[in-house]
Amino acid sequence: MKKRVLIITQWFDPEPTFKGLLFARELVACGFEVEVITGFPNYPGGVLYEGYRLKLIQKEIIDGVGLDPRIGNHYNNPSFGYGGYCLPKDTKQLVSNYDSIPQELIKATVQSNKKRKNFLISHIKNHTANKIGIYRLAMKQGSDNWRESAVLEIIKKLKVHKKEVLIYEPHFSKKTFTGIKVISDLDKFKENCDLIIANRVEDELRDVSSKIFTRDVFGNN
Repeated sequence: MKKRVLIITQWFDPEPTFKGLLFARELVACGFEVEVITGFPNYPGGVLYEGYRLKLIQKEIIDGVGLDPRIGNHYNNPSFGYGGYCLPKDTKQLVSNYDSIPQELIKATVQSNKKRKNFLISHIKNHTANKIGIYRLAMKQGSDNWRESAVLEIIKKLKVHKKEVLIYEPHFSKKTFTGIKVISDLDKFKENCDLIIANRVEDELRDVSSKIFTRDVFGNN
């Protein structure tokens, strides 16, 4: 059983500190399980650091969990749920294959994916935006494949709730997608939308960051 270390400190990274994140990482490397209790970063000026809010910081939590070598820091960037050609099909097939075996893990994986999308949709539909933009149908940066993309379910539910939706997808040649207008002019898209749904935030959206709704924490795939 691992020895557990609790670090309680008023100051911690990204604040200037003598024994901060580097020290905690060294303890983890030595086999300790480390937890940190600290305040929101404001030292030495007494003003909350840019990019922080008085709420749990997702990135730091994910980084901390990823320090466990059994988990690592790969594929930990949150999204709108899993999708694509293989995973949705494969998980549903596994549920069917193991239906006679007493287990809940595979079913829970499928159900949690549905629940996550419904949770996100409930937040989006209650937004005061008049026009909602969907930035790219594909799930990953640099991809033109949106088959079974997680955002498709969000689009479907927004249509049910009678929301006005506009899609930006430069790799789609038709003018509409499931009855929704599609444009390839990014500037016009950003100008016309009050809220922009982006599974992954790319540099070309930085100038409209106040409009972005995403779960992308790290800005990568």
